[in-house]
Amino acid sequence: IMQKYSLTPGELHSRLQIADWLLYSLHEIALVIRKKGILTPLKKLRVRIEKGVREELLPLVTLEGIGRVRARKLYNAGFRLLEDLREAPVESIARIVGEKIAIKIKSQLEGKKETKERQTSLL
Repeated sequence: IMQKYSLTPGELHSRLQIADWLLYSLHEIALVIRKKGILTPLKKLRVRIEKGVREELLPLVTLEGIGRVRARKLYNAGFRLLEDLREAPVESIARIVGEKIAIKIKSQLEGKKETKERQTSLL
């Protein structure tokens, strides 16, 4: 993005902050005028800007320790949904993100309510 639009890192950061503020403001306005239909898309867009990901990676970046790079690696390896990770053996996840992160992912997916709540709040 910086090269494509000739931006410095500071300019990019500033524009991302402004975009986030505008989306937050729009979200609050939508609450006041009772336009609930746009709340979820606005939340998703804010998370996308914060995490720097496309929409297909949103479920994966809800996991602690998974950012845009690891999410993309998992997605490209066929783990598109949290359910895919839940059903996969630790070893197959570990080949992509390493053993410690794979164990952390599995522990988050095996019955921890906070992961589901966090995913719901982000999406």
